Amino acid sequence: MKKLNVMKKFLLPSLFGICLMLSNCYNDDDLWKAVDETKSDLRTLSILVEQMQRNVTIAAVEQTANGYIIRFSDGTTAQILNGKDATGITIDNSHDDYVVFTTAEGTQLRLERAKDYELRTLTFEGNYWCGLIDDPQYGGRLLYGESGMGSDTNIYSWTDESAHLYSELPYNWGAYCYWGGGHAVSNYVDGNLDNGDFEHQLAVYKPGASECRVRGGHNGSDNFCVHYGYRDNSGWSAENLPFFCSSDGVARVIDHMYVTNTLYAANCYLNGNGLTTKIGSDDWVKIVAIGYNNGEKTNEASIFLCQGENLTEMGEAYVMTEWTKWDLSQLGAVNRVEFNITGSSDNGYGFSQPAYFAYDDVAVRFPK
Repeated sequence: MKKLNVMKKFLLPSLFGICLMLSNCYNDDDLWKAVDETKSDLRTLSILVEQMQRNVTIAAVEQTANGYIIRFSDGTTAQILNGKDATGITIDNSHDDYVVFTTAEGTQLRLERAKDYELRTLTFEGNYWCGLIDDPQYGGRLLYGESGMGSDTNIYSWTDESAHLYSELPYNWGAYCYWGGGHAVSNYVDGNLDNGDFEHQLAVYKPGASECRVRGGHNGSDNFCVHYGYRDNSGWSAENLPFFCSSDGVARVIDHMYVTNTLYAANCYLNGNGLTTKIGSDDWVKIVAIGYNNGEKTNEASIFLCQGENLTEMGEAYVMTEWTKWDLSQLGAVNRVEFNITGSSDNGYGFSQPAYFAYDDVAVRFPK
């Protein structure tokens, strides 16, 4: 059975071919009956394809005595008939997020269901966010305080009014300071791995890019956020993990965010440095998101930042170098998410790779 995310360029030639084939039919009752039935099938297919192209979603699927009525989010409808008037299309209505339509030839079309929520996205764009970008990247006043050693009171935090998300530096090693972890807004971009050291800790890795401060974010935006911090059982890591939380205390579903590697991390995965070796064939590093609702853990989600060749399906080493969508909906409704970085590399003092990743466009579900 062919399983396709159907695009019009694939379906319409097929439908046109069927029409040409049937145009050779002459005045024979059985053949004209086949033509009529095929026209009905094509008409329904064309409606489904057009709705997919327009990103129209399904508002409701109503079963009738003769099949189904499909009600779309734009107010239009389509019929899927069975019995003697069958359109030749079957329907799978068992999925929560989408409906699958299958033609008599086995081609599948998947249309998304309408959501009962809207997404509000934290983009890190605008003057407020630009004012939170430190300079220099390491040791700057915003993230390290006037003394360079942090403070016993919080020195760096941010709030997004639309997505209702808030973050501040965690308190570690007796101070609020970025060397103890946190989420720092950034716009530094670099594709030169020779610059991949701690002094370039806020730079996103963009292969082929010259060192700059524009278009490093997801979808070519300028700003993003850089996580630093980890916790393991070695006794050498920080106690409190970096996080963001609901600014109004309300638990909501974090639908997704986009993540990628920083320059410093990518360089160490590929080349190593004085504290760690490059990743081997069985090595890996991943981000772990831990969700909480009023202090109770809800669930975890993870995504790999790199994997050795023995761990990938293609048998080639993998290092994330592009913005990648990370589904966080499995955390459920949360009012706090903590982020940890863990992996196989250990230099005798616990996890030895740089505990960094960049993230952007955090999408939060708000009920309609």
